[in-house]
Amino acid sequence: MWLGAGWYEEEYQAYGHPFPSPKRSVDEFEESLIIYKKVFTEEETNFKGKFWNLVRHRNFPKPIQKPYPQIVIWTTGKRMINIACREADGINLPYLFEQQQKIFLDNISLINGKLKEYDRDPSKFEISLFTSITMVNNQKELESLRRESKILQSELRNQFIGTLGDIREKIREFENLGVKKMVITVESPTQKNPLDIFCRKVMFAD
Repeated sequence: MWLGAGWYEEEYQAYGHPFPSPKRSVDEFEESLIIYKKVFTEEETNFKGKFWNLVRHRNFPKPIQKPYPQIVIWTTGKRMINIACREADGINLPYLFEQQQKIFLDNISLINGKLKEYDRDPSKFEISLFTSITMVNNQKELESLRRESKILQSELRNQFIGTLGDIREKIREFENLGVKKMVITVESPTQKNPLDIFCRKVMFAD
């Protein structure tokens, strides 16, 4: 179960729900995590919370995963990171722009500190990364892309943009930071099937 507190107002409008404040969203989310765990593990759930009340609630069939499916929280917020480290099994962090590098590194430090505070085993907590990957064939294409996109040379070092070798090196950097999984989009200005190339020459490269 990959979850978030909700941030995209258009999605709320599509379902006819009022768009809450960030604090209200996180408050509701925190309470919902308690409910998920209870209905996954209890034969019958009675719960009285600030937002929801359950009376003799029965949830069957129970999940195959025990005690419940892996819960991963998507976030960049400090309070949500705290909730994830306390209640969830993993966290998904976005990394799309150069300016997010320091935020990402700060969040990794915060996660490690919170896992220690809550006496959680880091090896059983999955840190994943959401990002986009842009592949080029050579340095000439990279320079062309940089000029067209107006990306500074310093920014390129902090993004998943480059040759296959560049991308592999960047992924290794994040593996060394503790990232265990990536959720990605793959693009290329010249390659016809960049995802296939990424799978064959990056994911499964010797």
